[in-house]
Amino acid sequence: MAEMFKLNAQRENFRARAHAHWNESAKRTTTGRPVDAILTPVAPTLAVPHDTVRWWGYSSYWNLVDYPAAVFPVGRLKASEWANSTRDSLPQPRNDTEKFIRDQWDPKTYDNAPISLQLVGRRHMEEKTLALLNIVEQATKAYPHKS
Repeated sequence: MAEMFKLNAQRENFRARAHAHWNESAKRTTTGRPVDAILTPVAPTLAVPHDTVRWWGYSSYWNLVDYPAAVFPVGRLKASEWANSTRDSLPQPRNDTEKFIRDQWDPKTYDNAPISLQLVGRRHMEEKTLALLNIVEQATKAYPHKS
């Protein structure tokens, strides 16, 4: 029981620091208010083949701090448009996880895979996050893109 209490206290301390960091964004906005949401990747790659995920930091961080996030599609990869792309054209990996992810790259593997982003809102602001998602989706439809 003592260990669980200690772990929960550490988690809440981490959440408090994340919340303070978010609030610090007010110093960098023209309104003087913290940002309403953050648009981020969902993963370091497109949807990977089953049982090959090695890193999920883009989404697990928001789970840890208990912030709502909505994942939404913005297109699909067409392998034919990436035919000349090779692993050698990618940045060099910095660790074994990045090497594993980099070594997965093959346009044929990802043909027609969804390209997605996630919109993250503040804690306890699920409805606002979904309302902002509606605005983001409308904005992305206004710009033609390859899909």
